[in-house]
Amino acid sequence: MLASEINCFKTLRNEKGLSISQIADTLAINWRTAKKYGDEDQLPQEKKILKRE
Repeated sequence: MLASEINCFKTLRNEKGLSISQIADTLAINWRTAKKYGDEDQLPQEKKILKRE
């Protein structure tokens, strides 16, 4: 999930006051995903992939 998509969840949730179900319907995603990113305070950190040599 990209940071811009997560910011979109937060904008819809906090500034526009949409419910989790409305966000899920608007973005065509599962409501659990909308809840996870809409209610979370921190952005997820990107995982660094270590290459084996």
